[in-house]
Amino acid sequence: MKKLLATVIACALVISSLAIISVSPASALSTLTTCTNLSTQATSILRTNQKSCRLGQATTTWHLQEADTADHLGVGFAKLNTCSSINSASNYQLIRLSCPKYQTSNQYWRTIASPSVPTVESISARGSEVAVITLSHSNDSLLDSAIAYYEVTNAKSGQLTRVITNSVEQLWIFGLSANTRYIFTVTAVNLDGKSISSLNTPAVSTDSVAMIAPASYAIGDRGPGGGIVYYASAVGFSSPGSTCGSNCHYLEAAPAGWNNAGTPMADPALQWSDNLNAVTGQDLTTPGAQGPIENREFETANWAIGAGFANTALMAVPGALSTARNSVLAYQGTDSSAGQWFIPSMNELNELCKFSRGQATGDVSVVCDGS
Repeated sequence: MKKLLATVIACALVISSLAIISVSPASALSTLTTCTNLSTQATSILRTNQKSCRLGQATTTWHLQEADTADHLGVGFAKLNTCSSINSASNYQLIRLSCPKYQTSNQYWRTIASPSVPTVESISARGSEVAVITLSHSNDSLLDSAIAYYEVTNAKSGQLTRVITNSVEQLWIFGLSANTRYIFTVTAVNLDGKSISSLNTPAVSTDSVAMIAPASYAIGDRGPGGGIVYYASAVGFSSPGSTCGSNCHYLEAAPAGWNNAGTPMADPALQWSDNLNAVTGQDLTTPGAQGPIENREFETANWAIGAGFANTALMAVPGALSTARNSVLAYQGTDSSAGQWFIPSMNELNELCKFSRGQATGDVSVVCDGS
């Protein structure tokens, strides 16, 4: 019996060894893109099915180090060690100090450089609560570490707001006071540090009335509530209990720092409920057939686009405290009426996932391809 057991173990080891030898690691990519949370310094490699890093993360490009050369490894350069995947169909790299024997180790480099001083081209007020700073185009887009966000500082009060620029180099500053004169400075931030602050912007005075919202919004626009529009429907949808009622057309993602005075990296982790046994009153039985086909077996009506507001309103029930619900419903953004913000339903969250991954939104039958 012992001899037979030893034979079985030996065979298993041989088979295991053959399996490892037969799989050749994928060839190293000539460049890699990493995404870094500047608060935690947590870094991950951008996967091939992702178009970009999350908003507010530092996007950094790395170049494959040429074999048998010490170039790009001295002062002014950073290095990154990676381990190739054992899956020959994947180019995904793992970041490690040392690699197992069956993986290929590769070294990448990049230049270290902080952003240049931002140049303000113009500034203007948009109603009573918003100012827009337009920056001159710079060569910072050529840096290996791209600008993650800008810090806009109120020159009088010292209040700092972190802002992500849009595609036309504009910084939108929300939450200002009506009939007030403002002067700002702007600082750019990337993985390697901060730029020197810009010169003071020209003074700008807000109006006495709020900005008139445009007739329609496109995906990626700053919406009427101050968030980013990630879902739009020309036909419209119903959101029971919200002010748009049965005539809703947009979903916005709240701006980073919505509950932390505009600090993007400090969004709160709020308690969902202190009683896991409390029934919220959501409809858990009526079947749904709106979302991704692969979820239809489990989908219920409360997953639908437009159901998030009602779901959130039902979260706090007798005997259960919901810190998340109370904080979310209290947030007003730039909308004058409270209660426009909510925790997304399942299908709303799926659309938000697609937007953050660079997928097209609008077809709710398509699932987000992110992990």
